[in-house]
Amino acid sequence: MKTDKALASIILAIFVSVPFAVSSRAQDANQGMQAANKHTRQEAAAMLARVSREVWHAQGGTDTAFGQAQQNYIQGEKAYFHGHFDKAMDYLQKAHDGVHNLRHDVNQ
Repeated sequence: MKTDKALASIILAIFVSVPFAVSSRAQDANQGMQAANKHTRQEAAAMLARVSREVWHAQGGTDTAFGQAQQNYIQGEKAYFHGHFDKAMDYLQKAHDGVHNLRHDVNQ
């Protein structure tokens, strides 16, 4: 009987501690990724919101510059949602520049 209680308490302790161990490892990995980024999540989110509007308003036609800007935006969006904020900012800046160049070409 004592052996059953001891075994039950050991099993309970394992089940209770495993989720905390997994959770702390995930938090450590997330903090390491955030430490590697120069840009913050807020900066990347603001850039994502601004560039998404620019790409949306510039859509149309099959122009190569627009297609490249759209691809850069999509890559930036993926990088943002994976927590790679520096990479996201680079792609979003390329998308912004592509849309700006497209507008400049159209206005001339």
